[in-house]
Amino acid sequence: AAEKAPPWCARDTLAHEVAQREREETNALYVALTRAKRQLAVSAIQAKNQNPGSWWNQLLPWCSPADVETNLFYESPASAIAEAKVVTTFEMLVLPLFEAQVVKSASTPVFPSIVSSIAAVGNALHRFLQWGSWGPQDKAVAAREFGLGAEQIQYAADMAQTILTGEGAWVWDTNLLSWYGNEVELSYRGVLLRLDRLVKRLDTGDWWVLDYKSAHEPELQTALQGQMEVYRQAVQAAYPQSRVRLAFLSGTGRLVEILSSDSVTSTA
Repeated sequence: AAEKAPPWCARDTLAHEVAQREREETNALYVALTRAKRQLAVSAIQAKNQNPGSWWNQLLPWCSPADVETNLFYESPASAIAEAKVVTTFEMLVLPLFEAQVVKSASTPVFPSIVSSIAAVGNALHRFLQWGSWGPQDKAVAAREFGLGAEQIQYAADMAQTILTGEGAWVWDTNLLSWYGNEVELSYRGVLLRLDRLVKRLDTGDWWVLDYKSAHEPELQTALQGQMEVYRQAVQAAYPQSRVRLAFLSGTGRLVEILSSDSVTSTA
């Protein structure tokens, strides 16, 4: 059935998916706009059917015509075609196959089909934790967005449930928090940072930077610890009078606090 005329039984599901899709489109537009350092140039062709929600129509009220000469790149299409070299054959470069090394655990099985899509499964995990839910509609939307099969999307949903009910469950308890946010963006020393979750404890006033990791022991990776230290500095610069704490939320349900660059602890 077409999306313009869905059956009654699918209308709620479609409405939920369309809303999530539009939200991601808006997020993508924001990311695209913030990549420009000095000036942003936008171009488009005249559409046959106007779409009020298109990027072009959203930006048009704030745009001004660019002063660009029409013959800046070539005198005419005909001369450009005449000067173009005709290529009859070409060789396409092929990336080598990626061979992942997986450490299997008795408590958390890793399926071969999931190993080939570790990044996509991680993205789905982040999406479930951002939504705070992983119901049938959520799994359908995430599966379509990241190109995952039923087994893979269920694996991501299981990890999300493990994290939300594990040692870090308090991170989502609004009764314990005075502020919380998902996918929080910070600009620090000219670099755009995105924090998986940032919360402030109501009782202590401490800020917590939380990073979701599907890996069993992310605290053993020096690069990840270094990245978290940058997050600490960014939040500390914004709130110099507050204490900033860091922690990984692993796919096994552990909350691993990073005490310093070389000291970590698992705590509830």
